[in-house]
Amino acid sequence: MNTYRRLIENNEWEGARWNFWLLIDRNGVALERLAEFIEARYSNEIEPAFSITGDVLTADEVDLLVRFADADDADYMSTHNKVDGILRLPENLDDAFAAALHKGGIKDMFVS
Repeated sequence: MNTYRRLIENNEWEGARWNFWLLIDRNGVALERLAEFIEARYSNEIEPAFSITGDVLTADEVDLLVRFADADDADYMSTHNKVDGILRLPENLDDAFAAALHKGGIKDMFVS
C-alpha cells in the first residue's frame, strides 16, 4: 500500500494553510532533498511558509482526509490534497524553485 508524507504550506497572503500529502514510494531521495531545502530555507521563520512533517499516512487515510477536506475561503484549493506520481526536482533548489512552490506548486513537480 502506498504511503504519503505531509508538506504544509502556510500562505499568509491568502490567509490559508494547505496540506499536501506527497507519495513516498519511489520518491525517497527527492523527498529528502525537498525536506533539506525546506528545513534550511524556512525553519527560522516564526510562521514558516513551508514545512515537512514526520506524519506518514496510508493511501486510505489520505483519501479520507481529502474526501472530507474543506476548500479554503478562496474556493480554489482544499485544505488536504493528495499528490501522486514521481517527484521531479530541478538540479538547483534556489529562489526560483522556492517561488515555484507557492500556491500548491509542489503538485506540478510530480509527473505520472
